[in-house]
Amino acid sequence: MLRNANVNRKLFSSFLMIGLINLLIIIILIGFVYSSRKPIITNRVKQHMTSVRNLTKDKLTLYFDVLKLKVVDASVELSQGKKLPLNQPELESLIVLRNGEPSTIAGRDLKFSLESLPQQNKTFTSFMDSLIFIRVNVGKESFLWFFNNTALNKLLVPQEGLGSTGETFLVGRDFKIKSASRHVPNEEIGEIKNDSVIDGLSHNSGNFVVRDYRNVEVLSSYTPFIYDSLEYVLLAEMDISEVQSPLQSLIFQMALASFAMCITNLLCSLFLTKRTSNELEDLNNEINKLNSQKERSTNESAIQVLKAQEEEREKISFTLHDSVGQYLTVLKWGLSRLKKRTLDVEHEHIDNLSKTCDDVIHEIRSISHDLMPTLIKDFGCWYAIRDYFEKQKQIVPHEIEYIVNPDVETLKFTKEFDINLYRMVQEFFQNSLKHSQATNIKLGFLKKDDQLVLNYYDNGKGMDGNRPLPASLNYRAKLFGGEMMRVHYDKGLGFKVTFNLREILSETN
Repeated sequence: MLRNANVNRKLFSSFLMIGLINLLIIIILIGFVYSSRKPIITNRVKQHMTSVRNLTKDKLTLYFDVLKLKVVDASVELSQGKKLPLNQPELESLIVLRNGEPSTIAGRDLKFSLESLPQQNKTFTSFMDSLIFIRVNVGKESFLWFFNNTALNKLLVPQEGLGSTGETFLVGRDFKIKSASRHVPNEEIGEIKNDSVIDGLSHNSGNFVVRDYRNVEVLSSYTPFIYDSLEYVLLAEMDISEVQSPLQSLIFQMALASFAMCITNLLCSLFLTKRTSNELEDLNNEINKLNSQKERSTNESAIQVLKAQEEEREKISFTLHDSVGQYLTVLKWGLSRLKKRTLDVEHEHIDNLSKTCDDVIHEIRSISHDLMPTLIKDFGCWYAIRDYFEKQKQIVPHEIEYIVNPDVETLKFTKEFDINLYRMVQEFFQNSLKHSQATNIKLGFLKKDDQLVLNYYDNGKGMDGNRPLPASLNYRAKLFGGEMMRVHYDKGLGFKVTFNLREILSETN
């Protein structure tokens, strides 16, 4: 008995010592992980925020470039006695100066001093803290355009890719925020004067840990944004607490695991000291069995995770392929045609715009986000598709015909199918523009029995009946139980896609 008691004490002491050593190792490991992973995580966040910041800067530049082209063209048409051709919801006021006398021809009247406005042609400047001003001189007339910052806010807030606390915004030389805030959208914010803003106004780019206008410590990525006489600092910021949350979560999990290990080790020590060598052997066999089961379960879970990852990557790939990149392709195509109708002195500027489009397309392809068209979310796919074709009619010199039966437009589909149908229409149209060199495009929808039928036709090249169906379009059709085929129309080949209404209608029908 005495010998067994000594053995038990030695076994218990040995197991307890092993547990204490393991605990010490884990504490050292936690300290090492914290000190080594903190700069790595912070640098990755900085790189990501810099990418978001640069992408936002490109979006703002593109917005101003396009707006400038529209305003110049509209001013020329107004000088020729035509009606206001520009339909811009953000237009606050349009004033024309004839012989030095101002006259408001659109929007609300603004009180200002003419001497306070720049005299240069096609110049942007901040005006009244909340308006963007463009002056276009055409002959003896000057057209003064004033736009509010609604469009800028749409580009900046909310900002995808910056977590739950991140945001992007503009700060002027007066240290006031010129765009909406994610955290206090309906409140006026005073001055924000920290190292990021000061260094950005000195035409520098970088990253700082500063306190923002809420007096909250944030990681700030900043760069100057200069466009004509506009001079801002573009900032992308995220709360430090969120930047370090992955590391804090890892530390907490490791601490919890170490505590659980100590408790488990103590219980196991008490348990094992009461067993004989035969019982220890039986326990070892049981542990081996459990490890084997755990390994099989882990393998099965890994297969499921890989499958889910591949499905998500495929979804994101198709969504990005059919979305913003296609709009930019149309824009670039429109710029190339615009170049043919403009003077040689404007060609370099248009070439720069085309290069900017290429850069934006490249950046967008690197972003892994599933985009949701706003019109689909708010009004459904029929409104979004009709709006899409109306916009294309204004951009491309094609004969575009869109036909949909009234009973079809009353159908309401699931959110997933709305997006899928909209993407298919986009891809059909973009394929016609990029590959077929078509001049006539027709799209129609009709309801036949319990089926929705999509018919698409263009008179371009590439509609070879022996070629396989477009892979992505065929995939989208099959994704919702649809069937895609080539069909003969009066002037050539086209596509016909049919869907079973019972599989795509929403519960509100």
